[in-house]
Amino acid sequence: MKKYGILLGILVGVMVMVGCVGDTELRWKNVSSNTATDIRWVDYSGDESDVVWNENLADTDYSNFKKVNATHGWGECDLGGGAAQIDVDNDTNPDTLSLNEGSSETYNIYGVAK
Repeated sequence: MKKYGILLGILVGVMVMVGCVGDTELRWKNVSSNTATDIRWVDYSGDESDVVWNENLADTDYSNFKKVNATHGWGECDLGGGAAQIDVDNDTNPDTLSLNEGSSETYNIYGVAK
């Protein structure tokens, strides 16, 4: 019986530690000088949008934080020429991102990959 008590204590401790990580959240800041629409976070597999922001972001505006499930992926948005992958570091290349689990992160929208 004592073994089960110790095992149960260890299990509860592990469950508490895993539950303390918290939600991973993401928001966007538009710095492109165009209005960003149809913003989405796409799972690294590329199969589907993990989260969609139904917001129109003018230049220098921030989106709301949203909880994301996929910690690896990329952003997509429409800056007036159709949806494309977001460039977050101003090098005109598409960027694949890794979010830190349990963090709240902000990425800039400099443009979209051409």
